[in-house]
Amino acid sequence: MSEEGERMEIDDLLSEILLRLPPEPSSLPRASLVSKRWRGLSRDPAFLRRFRARHRSHAPLLGGFFTDYPTPAHRNNFVSFVPTLDAPNRVRFPFPVADFPCILFSCRHGLVLAASEHRQGFLVWDPVTGDQHRLEEPPGLDAMNGAVLRTGEGHFRVVLVGHDEHHTQALACVYSSQTRQWGGVISAPIPPVVSIVTEIPGVLVGDSIYWLSSRNPDHPTPILEFNLGTLSLAAIQLPVNMYGQGNHSLWVMRAQDDGLGFLFLWGTDAQLWKRTKNGGDDAANSWTIAKTIQMDKLLSLNTEEEKRSLSIEGLVEDRNVVFFRTAIGHFMVHLESLWSLRCKELSETHIIHVFHPFSSVYTAADNSTSS
Repeated sequence: MSEEGERMEIDDLLSEILLRLPPEPSSLPRASLVSKRWRGLSRDPAFLRRFRARHRSHAPLLGGFFTDYPTPAHRNNFVSFVPTLDAPNRVRFPFPVADFPCILFSCRHGLVLAASEHRQGFLVWDPVTGDQHRLEEPPGLDAMNGAVLRTGEGHFRVVLVGHDEHHTQALACVYSSQTRQWGGVISAPIPPVVSIVTEIPGVLVGDSIYWLSSRNPDHPTPILEFNLGTLSLAAIQLPVNMYGQGNHSLWVMRAQDDGLGFLFLWGTDAQLWKRTKNGGDDAANSWTIAKTIQMDKLLSLNTEEEKRSLSIEGLVEDRNVVFFRTAIGHFMVHLESLWSLRCKELSETHIIHVFHPFSSVYTAADNSTSS
């Protein structure tokens, strides 16, 4: 074998070894210190694409984004990031567009979707690679919420949802980065006086995305389903009314059997509901409580003020990890194991209404953006 062929064979073998490193932000920078050859391979763009693709399905939680609402000093909404890992895996992602006052719609598959406050379109951003895509508003749809999904290396889809001015039809539209076009507007009837909640992100369960809607207090809360396979919309009635504790007392999530579920706070009891397929016509009878968690005991909420302050502020949808806000701090709770962790970083930031957890494979050649 020639010297060049031997060198390429060693590089291929070394690449396979590096691919198996854990996807923590410090893994590749540490490996790059071994030698010049390791440093070159760990910074190679083709290798980095392979590394991200290999680990994307179990990417670490790096932190989360939130909409930083106006204050006397700042009159517009902006998007901020809070890291949740300790050094040397602690990274920060400053929002890339300074003149884009916006509302955060979605974080999924390592991508961020933000909507302009002033009807200047939408931004899809990959914080790790820095890639940005500006999208114009689709004709015929005033978006109330939306979701972004990665469909392959370098490609994504955006789903926007809204309703007509009379609140009788739900509307949706899909953008594909492969065609660089919006599809036609999709519609479906919805119950009267239903409005899609803008602040709470949609949740991906199976082949559908679900958004929370609001209605007057005399009716059960509906959720809006968009099926990614059939490109169809449907309204699903829930058996509870979220107005009992406020909008942040209810969050759509994946049930333990991977079906549709939701988390509902009733006082300090966290009820995990799941949808059952009994074939009946009564929507309320198709839901059952799978589990109840006494959050006051789990999080040591002792006073009435501490108990009343409990609310849901975010969800890691593929791991059923929920972020809770209380008067004594912010907590991350795994709903199956009941493992909990206080998140000091969230308590030290601005007031966070809704937290969008961000998981991705950080592949910077050095940790220049870490802290």
